[in-house]
Amino acid sequence: MWETEHTLAYYHTRPFYEVHIVVIPKQHITSILEVDGETKHVMEDVFSVIQKVANEVNRNMGLVPYPQI
Repeated sequence: MWETEHTLAYYHTRPFYEVHIVVIPKQHITSILEVDGETKHVMEDVFSVIQKVANEVNRNMGLVPYPQI
């Protein structure tokens, strides 16, 4: 569904909801507590993709997307 250098977003293979999208970093990060200066950019990318995917889902469902920050 969406892919960047650091992030992958895809439809869940067995969705719990009508729209169930999984967003993961490509680099393994064991815990949010381990995010440091070297991995901060990865998590920033993950959250950027989450925002873009959420806006796309809202548009597809006929909802008004939130403004981009």
